[in-house]
Amino acid sequence: MGRQGHAALRQRYHDVADRRQLDDDDCDGKVNEKDIPEIVFSTFTAGGYYKQGTLHAISLKDGAFVDKFSIPNVTQPGAGLAAADLDADGVPEIVGCMNPGPAGNSCCDAVAQNTGVIAFKADGTTLWTQPDTTKVHCGYEAPVIGDVDQDGQPEVLVGWTLLDGKTGAVKKEIDPATPGGRSSWASATSTATACST
Repeated sequence: MGRQGHAALRQRYHDVADRRQLDDDDCDGKVNEKDIPEIVFSTFTAGGYYKQGTLHAISLKDGAFVDKFSIPNVTQPGAGLAAADLDADGVPEIVGCMNPGPAGNSCCDAVAQNTGVIAFKADGTTLWTQPDTTKVHCGYEAPVIGDVDQDGQPEVLVGWTLLDGKTGAVKKEIDPATPGGRSSWASATSTATACST
């Protein structure tokens, strides 16, 4: 986007917590200079990076920002976002930490460092939620996406909890403080292979 583009983005959207490229507009299988840039990010107000985040998707077309959507009060913006195709439809979904509510404590601790997880379709509609904060600790940990167990389907990892990418259901909880937790996590990831060039 360049230095001037970032400055314009920050001028228009105050308190931007995170940015992500959303999709491949010309369907050539690559996100590159031929695509219309789409950026997904959360914002917050008055320094409240831990509550009441607004999810935005914008494009930059012909030198101007175009709003795709803005959905208020859906994220905990300080934890960041992740994006990947979770449901095999060829379009990336967006995963973030859930909004903790107006007081910052409707689901979690006072500064919302322990919220649930929410996944959105590329149009901003909700794909799934995982609100169980006894299992997921979004806010303390940011969501990341990958095929951790190498079953061909993406998972969402939040801290030591692995969620099914399509449904948000808990697939596995791992206690890193126990020898069994360490070894089972290692066995789930140790079969990864490097890409050849």
